[in-house]
Amino acid sequence: MSTRPCIVVTGASRGIGAAIVQVLATAGYEVGCLSRSGALPAWRAPGGEGRLHAVAMDVTDRASWVGALVALQARGLKIAADSKRGRIDCEYWFFFR
Repeated sequence: MSTRPCIVVTGASRGIGAAIVQVLATAGYEVGCLSRSGALPAWRAPGGEGRLHAVAMDVTDRASWVGALVALQARGLKIAADSKRGRIDCEYWFFFR
């Protein structure tokens, strides 16, 4: 069962995605760092190593999305989605029904 809320960032290994990861990790969030390489950003939050969870995936491939979200869930993370109507806590299957 997933227990820790996680914010997922795509393109997290560099550029704007890495900057977003930095802000979230500094604020104390668990961050799913998705990228084609599966690498963590070069920047690391002091003491935040355990909050960054890198997963390789291709944002254009549906199966890759499902695999990445399942991998994060297997690490004990709960994926939360933010929609125009507000925050929705959900499991990975919500995205692809």
